[in-house]
Amino acid sequence: MYKQSIQYKVSISYRGKSITIVLREMIEKVDYRKQINANIPNILHSLDAAHLMCIVNRCTPNMKYPYRLKLQDCLGAHSNNIYYLKYLVTTEFIQLYTNEDFKKIP
Repeated sequence: MYKQSIQYKVSISYRGKSITIVLREMIEKVDYRKQINANIPNILHSLDAAHLMCIVNRCTPNMKYPYRLKLQDCLGAHSNNIYYLKYLVTTEFIQLYTNEDFKKIP
């Protein structure tokens, strides 16, 4: 939940140099504009994460390729296995978005 904040500007001056710092204090009011604007990016992020998890789940533990790297939103493979990774990415993307459960609108 996105909350509203109160901003305080603090300026410090020392030997002719000035630095301004903005401090924010969160209050209990909900910022509805931020809440609404965040819906679509959050949905897309969730779909991207679901797509990557489908790829990871398709790689069984005894499969060597693609190598799973511990990066946030990435998968990696050696250059000689990049076509296999591309195949997995493409097929899982198609399966995710052509699934009948995905097409249902609540």
